[in-house]
Amino acid sequence: MSKDFEAKKDRLNRAAASVLSAARRDHEPPITQEELAANLGTTRNVVANIDSARKEIAVSELILISQELHLDPEKVFKLVLGFAGISKRK
Repeated sequence: MSKDFEAKKDRLNRAAASVLSAARRDHEPPITQEELAANLGTTRNVVANIDSARKEIAVSELILISQELHLDPEKVFKLVLGFAGISKRK
């Protein structure tokens, strides 16, 4: 895979981590990593690794976490694309 492809993947992963961790903290009331992990049926360590972009997030995970945070997954995708600086192709 090209360096450009890998760089875009990395930017998208970091953007997804930023969007989801901010949404978790900004939730009313804020949701801890432990609470989110329990609700998703995973470990706090997995959530921490997603929050810090140490774990690549799958599309399915992005959707499920968005839903758990009461967010529209489509809006989350748009935010991630914006933060990553990746625009739609025409």
